Amino acid sequence: MRNKADLVAVGGTARGPVGSRAEVRVGVRNDGPGALPAAVRVEFTVPRGTSVVSSPYEFERDEEVIDQACRALAPDGTPLTSASERQPRARRYRCAARAGSVGTTTTFPFTLRIDKGGHHSGGRVTVSDADTGRASHDTRTANDTAVVAVSVWPGPSWATPGHYVASAVVLAVLALLASLVVWRRNRSH
Repeated sequence: MRNKADLVAVGGTARGPVGSRAEVRVGVRNDGPGALPAAVRVEFTVPRGTSVVSSPYEFERDEEVIDQACRALAPDGTPLTSASERQPRARRYRCAARAGSVGTTTTFPFTLRIDKGGHHSGGRVTVSDADTGRASHDTRTANDTAVVAVSVWPGPSWATPGHYVASAVVLAVLALLASLVVWRRNRSH
């Protein structure tokens, strides 16, 4: 009996103000019902209004001249460099993933710079069989594409979600200290 797997594209959302950098993880998930021993192709198209600052790169693979997991692509779909080199910035990338057993998710981190405000479109992840000789027999092809969205908010480029969380924590601590000072004053009178 052939293995059947439901390959699901995994997209994400880059969030931040114009000029900021945001990580987005794209990839594939195997929703079963069977395991998938063959590799899966994950194609990532970068959303308009953003540019790639960094793409997946493993120094160890470069040292051993092993192909990198992701390759930068020219507009016609041909690779921009050899598979074992650090990949340049591009508008499209192709990554090789292992979907493996049921429930396995494989993602690749890309850091995007939000270059413009407004509506950003065109970002997507598409998954397919990398080896047609060992097909996944995908049970549902409707979920083989996912959107990579961009959520832009006003503010300086350093105002990332982490800064807002840190600011909220500092404000909460200051409020707690202020209430403690007021309580001690009221108690001493």
